Amino acid sequence: MEVGLLSTVRSVSLRDAITPFVAGLRRYARALVMEPDACIAEDLVQQTVARALKDERLRRGGNVRLILYSTLTSLNRSRVRGASPARPPSSAAPFVAHSPETVSLSRIERSLLALPSDLREVVLLAALERMTYEEMADVIEVPTATMLARLSRARDELRVHFNGTIAQLSAARRPSQPRASGHLRLVK
Repeated sequence: MEVGLLSTVRSVSLRDAITPFVAGLRRYARALVMEPDACIAEDLVQQTVARALKDERLRRGGNVRLILYSTLTSLNRSRVRGASPARPPSSAAPFVAHSPETVSLSRIERSLLALPSDLREVVLLAALERMTYEEMADVIEVPTATMLARLSRARDELRVHFNGTIAQLSAARRPSQPRASGHLRLVK
């Protein structure tokens, strides 16, 4: 049975219905948690599967993928509420540029860390899990219009963060040059 076709549980056992989604749940949990130690993400996935095996919505033929992602998102929100305040973006892993890919991944990680968790959720569901707007709204349990507003805010914040980072990098790489005469400069 293909994963794409397996969206509801009917005659298939719950374990068989859940298994194809575990790898995606792990990917989403690791990106959502953004900790170097994968134990927290793995715990979230295990709790999600344990809850899903008891979930009546699945027994009644609910959408397996949406129920799993919704459960994981809810568990992570509970974990974040009960934890100490989130670490600031500046405390992310040290920046070591070995290749252009490392630079890009580091910038992406810092940008995602800078987002509030509700905005990070929608970005990850859209970009990492390739969910439709309606699926994303179901997972985070808000109306589609609210989810679209969050996604728009997240994209705006990411754009600002990337533009700021690019400006800082290019300013650091450029040697200071004296201004040519005749050019105006803004004085505050």
